[in-house]
Amino acid sequence: MAFSELEEVIDQPFWTYSTGMQARLTFSTAVSVDPDVLIIDEALSVGDTRFASKCCRRMMDFRERGKTIVLVSHEANAVLTFCERAIVLEGGQIYADGDPREVPKVYGKLVFSRPAFALEDDEDAEESACENRHGDGKADILDFGILDTQGNKTRNLELGARYRLRFVCREAEARLSCGCNIFNPCGVLLYGVTNQSQRLELGAAGEGEVMECSAAITAWLAAGDYIVSLGVADADSDTRADFIEDAVHFRVHGPGGIFTTSMVNLQTEFSLRRKLAQEDVA
Repeated sequence: MAFSELEEVIDQPFWTYSTGMQARLTFSTAVSVDPDVLIIDEALSVGDTRFASKCCRRMMDFRERGKTIVLVSHEANAVLTFCERAIVLEGGQIYADGDPREVPKVYGKLVFSRPAFALEDDEDAEESACENRHGDGKADILDFGILDTQGNKTRNLELGARYRLRFVCREAEARLSCGCNIFNPCGVLLYGVTNQSQRLELGAAGEGEVMECSAAITAWLAAGDYIVSLGVADADSDTRADFIEDAVHFRVHGPGGIFTTSMVNLQTEFSLRRKLAQEDVA
């Protein structure tokens, strides 16, 4: 009861609770008995942000004390955060088994599979990109990359500078959603954007036309290596038309002075000074 923070309504029938309250109480019950094996089925996103953070801390405490956690989830970030091993089950059989940073990619290919094909006229594209490409073929990405302010492709970004994540595709459907994601090397999603999240629509393509998807960004990431995935999907069904995992690997260069595990750089102006005790503490 204390962990769930539902003391005020705990005497009410369980069936009167909202779905979120039910999940909150169920999760709290499971983690309050100090189990040796904890099985969780898609129940980590419970309650508000503060409560969800408390649940994550309890999970990490279990892990640090050597407990066994079996997490059933379609959320790659949750798998990366808590798991040392990942398994994809398909038709009651083990389809993939291995590193949590790699297995979600296999899952993506399984769900949105199609044979890989060569990119057209993209000498800067990494050879591995085609191996991580899938979709139903209703759109084809022809060119992609990160452009500097001069319009040149680059994979070396300077902290605080402006860049464009850009790709061009040939489309066969009018209602498409296009966008890109940025991940750290562990596969944690740091940023994602689509035309739909920006509430932008583009009409049907005319003869001979292609679609350009472009996202202007400022590189406020901590110095280090990052990965861009990008793609096009059906705007109504969310079925992927052409999606390239790990399309571009890039590096951010900039001043240090922050924790090496930091994911962003907020350009801190850090200071220390001494003052008399009777001075205003503000």
